[in-house]
Amino acid sequence: MTTAAMGTKVRSDSYTRILGAAHDLLPDLTARATRTEELRKLPDETVNDLKTANLFSCFSPKHYGGLELDWAHLADFTKTLGTACGSVSWIVTASAAHNILLGRFPKKSQDDVYSKGSEIIISMALAGEGQLVRKAENYILHGRWQFASGIDHADWVIVGVKTEEIDRSGRNRFYWVLVESNKVTIHDTWRAIGLRGTGSNDIEVTNLSIPEHHVFPSDECDQAHPPGAALHPSYIYRVEYFHYFRASLIGPILGVTRGALEAYVQQTRGRIGKIGSERVVDQLPVQVKISESAAELRTAELLGRYMRDTLADRGRQGAVSLSAVDRVALNRDLPHMARLCNQSVDRLARMMGASGIEESNSVHRLRGDLTAMSAHGAMQWERYLAPYGQWVFGVPSGDPEIDKEPGEPGMEDFFLQV
Repeated sequence: MTTAAMGTKVRSDSYTRILGAAHDLLPDLTARATRTEELRKLPDETVNDLKTANLFSCFSPKHYGGLELDWAHLADFTKTLGTACGSVSWIVTASAAHNILLGRFPKKSQDDVYSKGSEIIISMALAGEGQLVRKAENYILHGRWQFASGIDHADWVIVGVKTEEIDRSGRNRFYWVLVESNKVTIHDTWRAIGLRGTGSNDIEVTNLSIPEHHVFPSDECDQAHPPGAALHPSYIYRVEYFHYFRASLIGPILGVTRGALEAYVQQTRGRIGKIGSERVVDQLPVQVKISESAAELRTAELLGRYMRDTLADRGRQGAVSLSAVDRVALNRDLPHMARLCNQSVDRLARMMGASGIEESNSVHRLRGDLTAMSAHGAMQWERYLAPYGQWVFGVPSGDPEIDKEPGEPGMEDFFLQV
């Protein structure tokens, strides 16, 4: 793949087409947003539209007919989708991240999953209790997991199981297990204040026989140069997975925030005070607060762009592992970006009065989506901000990749890296 300078996009006809398709879907996604929440899953016609636009094959490997886009492209089209519907953006993002994970599995696993084409939806469920027992040449899987986003429409699901084995880091070994979605029981449990249309239900399997090649240790899969990467030219399948997985949330978070601001402006332009009959847009507090919220979104977007470009740049240059400064900066900046977005939307939602709390109000809906996104484990404030402070002060963090490189404020300066 052609390398590019920091912040430069590796553009392609596929990227241009996908971004255009995402824009074209916005009117229909907006019109279906309320029904999506009522169904608590994506409507079938939305899934069909997304598949027709090839939005589920963007990060499927070219080896199997996928588009294998550059990492930097993911945030662009998922942000676009998020301005209309957070649930759609979330499902497309999650499936993309899971396809990247699958591209790291051994070839035989990938052959099975992509045997019917590259336009597939892969769900994932990590929270829960599972048991994985070796039996002859297969495994027996038993357990129940939460938050399987998109499971109603998924072709496959990846579940995580901790075992009594010890991995090379001295921790209990964690396995990724591939399961065909038609072999799991779906429990209708997803009733949330946001991302209602993601259908993130519980799933369960009982003593299910799993082929050996559908079970893969995460300490081999998540690190640099996993077995499946040899099949594919793109760096996205050979870099350390976890950093890219966390950063996949950039697009949905920024998208719902921009969508909420745009909806607020559209609604407020025509609002007349219920008591004084004055134009709301003439009120100084309204003018100041939209400016404050827009500035916070602008700052969040710049942080998002920097994180996106840093990861893409490192991958293109062949850096499969991140430096200490990149690790601590990315850890810190992702939850900070989310906090800025929440502040931006919350301020405007509080300004809307009684009309802003109606369930049908799009600002209210997108605010709920943002709240749900920010509750993701990848956004844990103390967990992901502490490493920067530890790095700067020379306090051991427990991460050898951080502790081996002393740090000081300013080393991650944006302007030194562009």
